[in-house]
Amino acid sequence: MYLSKMNAFGFKSFAQKVDLKFQKGITCVVGPNGCGKSNVVDAIRWCLGEQRARSLRSSSMEDVIFQGSRSRKPLGLAEVSITIDNSSKMLPVEFTEVTLTRRLYRSGESEYLINKIPCLLRDIHNLTMDTGLGAHSYSVIEQGMVDEIISDKTDERRRIFEEAAGVTRYKVRRRSAWNKLQSIQQDLTRIADIIGEVERQVRSLARQERKARLYKQLSDELTELEIKLGRFQYFEMSERSRPMLEEMSFLKEDIDVGTSDVARQEARLEEIRAELAEQDQALADANAEVGRQVNLVHQKDREIAIAREEIRSIAAFLERASRQQEKLRIRRESALRDKGRAEEGTREAQGALEEGSTALAVDEQTLAEVTELLNGWRSRVEQEKTRSNDLFREMNEKSSRLERARTEQEGAHERLDRLGVDAERLVSESQHADEKLEETRRQVAQVESEIERQTAHRNELAEEKARIQQEGDALVEERVGVRSRLEAEKARLALLRKLQESFDGYSNSVQALTAETSPFKDRIRGLVADTIEVDTAYAPAIEAALGRALDCVILDSTDDALDAVAFLNEGEHGTGAFIALERVLQGSGTPWSVPAGDGVIGRASDLLSRSRDASGAARALLRRTLVVRDAETAIRHFIALRAHGIDVVTLKGEVFGADGIVYGGGSSEASSLIGRQQQIEELDRSVRELETALNDLEGRIRGVVDVLGERTSRLEREDETLADLKNRRAALQRDEQNAAEAVQRHQHAQQEVASERERLESLMREVSKQVCDGQVEIRALESRRMVIEEAERALAQTLRRHEGLRSEAHDRVSARRVEIASMKERVDSLTQDVARLEKEAEGIVDEQTRLTAESEENEKRKAELDGTVGEASTELQSLHELQTEAEKKRDSQAETQQELLTLSRGVEEELRGRSRNVTQNRERLHELEVGLAELKTRAEELQRRIMRDYEIDLKEAGRLDEPEFNADISSKKVIEIQDRLRRMGSVNLAALEEYDIQKERYEFLAKQRDDLLEAEETLKRTIQKIDRTARSRFMETFQLIRQNFQRTYAAFFEGGEADLIMPDDEDPLEAPIQISARPRGKRLQSINLLSGGERALTAISLLFAIYLVKPSPYCILDEVDAPLDDANVGRFVKVIKEFSKDTQFLVVTHNKVTMESADALHGVTMEEPGVSKLVSVKMNEHAEANGHAEHIENEAVPAD
Repeated sequence: MYLSKMNAFGFKSFAQKVDLKFQKGITCVVGPNGCGKSNVVDAIRWCLGEQRARSLRSSSMEDVIFQGSRSRKPLGLAEVSITIDNSSKMLPVEFTEVTLTRRLYRSGESEYLINKIPCLLRDIHNLTMDTGLGAHSYSVIEQGMVDEIISDKTDERRRIFEEAAGVTRYKVRRRSAWNKLQSIQQDLTRIADIIGEVERQVRSLARQERKARLYKQLSDELTELEIKLGRFQYFEMSERSRPMLEEMSFLKEDIDVGTSDVARQEARLEEIRAELAEQDQALADANAEVGRQVNLVHQKDREIAIAREEIRSIAAFLERASRQQEKLRIRRESALRDKGRAEEGTREAQGALEEGSTALAVDEQTLAEVTELLNGWRSRVEQEKTRSNDLFREMNEKSSRLERARTEQEGAHERLDRLGVDAERLVSESQHADEKLEETRRQVAQVESEIERQTAHRNELAEEKARIQQEGDALVEERVGVRSRLEAEKARLALLRKLQESFDGYSNSVQALTAETSPFKDRIRGLVADTIEVDTAYAPAIEAALGRALDCVILDSTDDALDAVAFLNEGEHGTGAFIALERVLQGSGTPWSVPAGDGVIGRASDLLSRSRDASGAARALLRRTLVVRDAETAIRHFIALRAHGIDVVTLKGEVFGADGIVYGGGSSEASSLIGRQQQIEELDRSVRELETALNDLEGRIRGVVDVLGERTSRLEREDETLADLKNRRAALQRDEQNAAEAVQRHQHAQQEVASERERLESLMREVSKQVCDGQVEIRALESRRMVIEEAERALAQTLRRHEGLRSEAHDRVSARRVEIASMKERVDSLTQDVARLEKEAEGIVDEQTRLTAESEENEKRKAELDGTVGEASTELQSLHELQTEAEKKRDSQAETQQELLTLSRGVEEELRGRSRNVTQNRERLHELEVGLAELKTRAEELQRRIMRDYEIDLKEAGRLDEPEFNADISSKKVIEIQDRLRRMGSVNLAALEEYDIQKERYEFLAKQRDDLLEAEETLKRTIQKIDRTARSRFMETFQLIRQNFQRTYAAFFEGGEADLIMPDDEDPLEAPIQISARPRGKRLQSINLLSGGERALTAISLLFAIYLVKPSPYCILDEVDAPLDDANVGRFVKVIKEFSKDTQFLVVTHNKVTMESADALHGVTMEEPGVSKLVSVKMNEHAEANGHAEHIENEAVPAD
């Protein structure tokens, strides 16, 4: 796979479309600075998806569109296409050629295409990912990127390694999986909140569902009572309506007589009004005629104005058309003149082109002859240089050996002297080391004994501290429990006091009477609920027995109760219940005794505490109530007690009333008003006890903390002492080891000194002989070198003369080629100008013809409009006369209408007198009708309400046939049931269905949460798998690149060392990659200390090390050889030639050695500012050997 072609139009300064073909092997782009070489590299990177304007040497992406020059206008878009030969199927598509295209418009819109099919930028990235073709891959190396690869910032370096290892797609997949994981975790958080809310709703609906069932039971009883009461009231209202109907019949007869008189007068009035209506119609017709004439006049005025405006518009058009015709004539004459000049320039340019081609052939022949002669002289010079270098190298080797022999001789003398001194010193130091070793061993034994004694004492203190710590932990746990209970009790106490102070749970009337501003605040003796203190087992029974009486306000007298009722009525505070102590305490009813038997608890009044019910109001209310265990016991005794008017209540709160009504059902403990004060006192007592216990625990904990602190301090001192001893022991042990090593070291040194003395004496004898032999050989070689250098100087002078001749011939050939390319471009440009000017002249003629035709049509239209305006003016005068006649006729009709209005007012006055008598009778009739209607409305409303609420027709149900039915008692019972329903507060009757719905929703959400948890676990496993795969591939590639880098660096720097380093304790996918490079003979602390050439070669070494692992299809090198010297350029060229077998190289360079290695050259020059010319040549083996190149292409392209 390789780049086969690039097409560019409008990119940077590419003002014209350019086609650039690439060859396999090495292609060089050459030319002077600023001529546009790097635009080729930028175009390729931009087409492959580069999004950073700074990487394209621009401040914004709009800068890549051609900005214009002195002779060229700016373009509106930039387009680049590159064609990739995909015969190897490296790209994951079926096509053997893939063309990638990118367009950018000045509006900011951009387009991407693959084989002319629109696509997304992401599609191009996915296509080139991990293939080495991407815009950010290691296949594009610019001079500035060398510093990025070698710098301390490892991000760019890591990106190149990841591209080579093929883990980029894994990182993309991991990022996608991570984003999905975060989304799922957010969904889990959100669904957890929803589940929590739904769970609270389910619990709340469960309580509401129980309350709704009780409400339904009471509602059914209320329904039965209201239906009976409605039947009774409906037929009672029917009886009251009969007398009213008889009076209404008498009044109707009087009204009929009066109405006949009024009718006669009204008939006379109607005749007058009929005549008046005719006059009104006539007057309206006259007014309409006047309006019609006025409209006709206005319409004719508008027609005349429109025609005159159109005439003015036609005149303006004719004037503009005349001016436009003159401009078109001038433009056509100018175009014809320019066309003639262009044709003449074309003929001249073609003649000059033919002359230049002939001269080029002559110059090329001369260059070939000079080059052949020069090569022969070069060969002879190289031979002499080789002989001189071989002799010089031999002399250097002889001199080096002689110098080394002399140095060794002097060094051996000095070392023998030093060895004598060292031997005496070693004997003395050996004796001192033996003495120090014995002393150190004795001190170590003493410290070991002290450590054992100190450790035993320290362990005893630690055990005692642990025991005290356990006691303290137990006390702290106990304090936490007591404190939690205390806070809970205080919270309950505060809540109950707040409820008591605000009378929460009581009716609006109670809250109004007990308010601070209430005039009854001092006259109230309390509420029944607050005076009750009873065992909790009996509380439901007492609450059910009292019912509404719990809300009763206790007052001293009946007068106080009546005043309170008046206060509630005036303030509209609702209804209230009151107990007058003067009446309740008197007692009423027949005496009764508690029946014997199993399940009977006793009188309800006897179960109350007398200490709280000081007034006796609650006991008085319960004196005729019996408390039993359950409903069976109540039923067993109910019949006998009913005769005495005794109510029976069970412990569950089921009431069997003496009137035969049974109450029952569940209730909420939270709404109970009984025993609230009792609970407050019990909680207050519990809080005081818990506070006392908490204070006692705090004191005990402080004592334990003090003791624990003292033990801890002692233990720390013991630890410090023990640590000092251990440190001292370690130091002594190190001294002991050092002393032993010193003894061994001295013994070994004495042996080495004796052996070294013998070796040096033998070496002295050998070196003396080598020095004498070397001096004789060097004098002979020096004589030979002088002869060879003289011959070499003569040949070099001859070679320089011939090189000057070849350089002159080469410059003439290059100048001829550039001149011919310029001529060709001028011929093409002039030919295009001739065609363009001819087409422009034809277009001007067509425009002139069109303007002439339109002018003639407008002249005809103007004449027609002038005639129309004259005729309309005549018609307008006639319409004004008709309008005047219509206005006179309208005034006559108005006078007749006024006479009829005067007669009508007289008849109306007589009619009003007769109508007053009829009206009075009708008003009385109306009163009766209203009364009857009110009864009928009430009856119908009652009928509709019963039908609406209970779907029962009172007429069809008939009169209530129950002689014992008492409407007043039934009304009171309805009010009592309604009051119980009202006291129940807001009841959600939909809770029965909502509970099932919310419960089902809760189960559904729980299942969704489980699915999300499973998806979260799956994504985590996927991310782990991706990490393992990417980490394995990255580490494998890293090790291979590391090994290759060590070899390639050594090839560029003989004797140099380099390595790639990555921390072992960090994640390989995130860890920084450091480069260690050391040229031969240098000891650098940082890679930043390398010279520019060394940094460039180090980066190139790393690049080729990567290519050995994963060859890139192509490689673009933008002036990376600029900082290299000639020797290193040679090594660089040698390496890229080896790699060009598998990789296509595109090299932007100024170096001649690099140019000579190219298989194809693209030369870029600038003749016109902002526009460059491209000369492309293909090098073959024969032409390269003889200094020639085969010319294949010469075309003008924009420069950067």
